[in-house]
Amino acid sequence: RVSEERFRGDLERLEKPEKPENPESPESSENPEKGEKKSRERRTAPPIKEQASICFGDPYWIIMIAFLFLYQMGGMIKNVSQLYFCQAMFPDAAGNYTVAFGGRMQGTLAMIGAIPTGLGMLIVVPLAGKVGKSRAVLLGAVMAAAGGFLGMIRPDCFPQTAISFAIKALGSTPAMYLLLALLADILDHQEALNGVRTDGFTMTIYGAVMAGMTGVTTGMMNGVLSALNYSASNISSPALRIAMPWLFIGVESICYALICLLMMRLKVERFTDLGHYAIKLDQGVEAELPELDREILEEFNSLRRAHGMRILPEIQAG
Repeated sequence: RVSEERFRGDLERLEKPEKPENPESPESSENPEKGEKKSRERRTAPPIKEQASICFGDPYWIIMIAFLFLYQMGGMIKNVSQLYFCQAMFPDAAGNYTVAFGGRMQGTLAMIGAIPTGLGMLIVVPLAGKVGKSRAVLLGAVMAAAGGFLGMIRPDCFPQTAISFAIKALGSTPAMYLLLALLADILDHQEALNGVRTDGFTMTIYGAVMAGMTGVTTGMMNGVLSALNYSASNISSPALRIAMPWLFIGVESICYALICLLMMRLKVERFTDLGHYAIKLDQGVEAELPELDREILEEFNSLRRAHGMRILPEIQAG
C-alpha cells in the first residue's frame, strides 16, 4: 500500500510542469533592447543559410575569397609545374635535357625561393603595422607580378629565372602571412554589422578552396602534359618549352596582378577599431570610442542602420 501511494505521488510530480530555474527577469521584459542584446549573445551558432546570406552580401568577403582563390591557384600551378619546367628549359653541360638534371635545377630553385620567404617573415609584420595589412599585400603583389614578368622575358636563362623566382617569393610573403589576419578582420566586420559571426560558413569555403585547388591544378597540369605528348623521351619539345614558362611563371604572375586590383578595393581595415568597439558595446562591455575620422564614423553608422543594428550612442548624440 505504501509503495502504491509513493508510486502515485511520483506520477503526479512527473505530470506537473516544472518551473524554469532561471525565469526571465523583469529587467529583460521592461527593457527590450537589453533582452535583444542578451538573445544575440546566446545565439553563438546561426544557421549556415543565414551565414551564407551575410557572406554573399558582403563585398569585402567576396573580395577576400577571390584573393584566396587566386593566391592558392597561382601557388599550386607553380608547384606542380616546377619540375616539368626545369626539365624542359635547362639542359646539362652536354646540352641534353634529362629528368635527373631537371630535378637538380628544381632543388636549386626551391632553395633560392626559401631564403626570401624566410626573410619576408621578419619584414611583413612591421610593414603591415606601418601601412596596413591590405596595403602590405598590395605592395607584395606588385613585386611578385613584376618578378614574374621579368622571368617571362628569358625563361631559359637560369640566372634570370632564379632572380625572378626570388623576387616573386619575397613579394608573395605578405599574402602568405596576412591572408588569415585579413579574413579575421572581415569576420569581425560582419559581426559588428549583423550581430552574428560567419566563421563556420567562411572556414568551410576556405577549406574547400585550399583542399580542392590541389586536385584542380594537378588535373590541369596532367591535361596539358597529355595534350603536349609528354613522356620520358619527350620532356623538352618546342611545345613544352612554350607551355611550361606560362604554367610555372605566367599564371602566378597574372594571379598576383589580379590580386593587386582586389587589394585596391579592400577597405575593411578602416572599420577595424570601430568594429571592435561596436562588438563590445553590443555585448554590454564598456569600451572607449577610438579616435577616427567622423566620416568613417558616419559611414559605419549608416551600415549598422542598414543591417538593422542600433546606431552607436556617441554618433546618435552628435
